[in-house]
Parts: sequence; C-alpha cells; structure tokens
Amino acid sequence: MTGIDNSISAGIAGVGTVSAESQLDYLGTVRARAGYAFDRALIYAHGGWAYGKTEQTLSLTDEFTGATDSISSSTSRSGWTVGAGVEFAVTEMISVGTEYAYTDLGGKDVFADELAGAGAYVSEDVRFHTVKAALNFRF
Repeated sequence: MTGIDNSISAGIAGVGTVSAESQLDYLGTVRARAGYAFDRALIYAHGGWAYGKTEQTLSLTDEFTGATDSISSSTSRSGWTVGAGVEFAVTEMISVGTEYAYTDLGGKDVFADELAGAGAYVSEDVRFHTVKAALNFRF
C-alpha cells in the first residue's frame, strides 16, 4: 500500500450522506535517466512509464435509519512520470540524493455501470507529486 489516498463526502437532504474513497494500492515505474556528472555530483532528469492499481469505495448512509450500503471496485492504471534529481558521492561506496517526480495515471469514470440508473458516475483522476531521499550503498 502506498499511503496515497483521497476521499470526499456530501450530504443530500432527505437521502443521507454519500462518500467516495480512493486509494492507490501499488505504484511501479520504468524510467530512463540522463544527466551531467561533475566531481562527485550527478544532476539528472528522468521520465518513463508508470503503472498502478487503485481501489474505490462508494458508500451511502441513510439519513433516517443510519444504515450504510457500500460498493467497491479496483482499477489497473497506466500513465507516465517525469522528474529530476541530484546525487552526491560521499565516498566510493556511499552516495546520498534526493529526487522529485510528477506522476499522472490518468482519469477514469468508476462505478458508471452501477450508477447508470441514477444518471451518475464518479470520476477519478490520479495525479500526484513525490519527493524521495536516498542513501545508496555500492558493493
């Protein structure tokens, strides 16, 4: 689990509360990087393919009874990532660095089939920024 998630709730008078939650279960990337090395530092840019799986839950809590009905779904995602980083060689075997990445796994309408009778759908857009710190050991 990645820890990347989001949720939204809305109260509808006479009906209850509708809640939608989405979480990114896993994320993988296949990237190339190119940069410039000088002395002990490397400055680089990277980019490539990103993939993952999201899990969505849609809940309706009845205003009068308090009963909750939920439906869940999961969706495989594919998109792209791009970013930049810097790495510094502390010794011949140890380096430290930091890296920024923007990832876009695109948008999809989820629960469209389940909510078709209500003329509704939930649109999920998976785009986010990450910053990483690294400590590398070479053998």
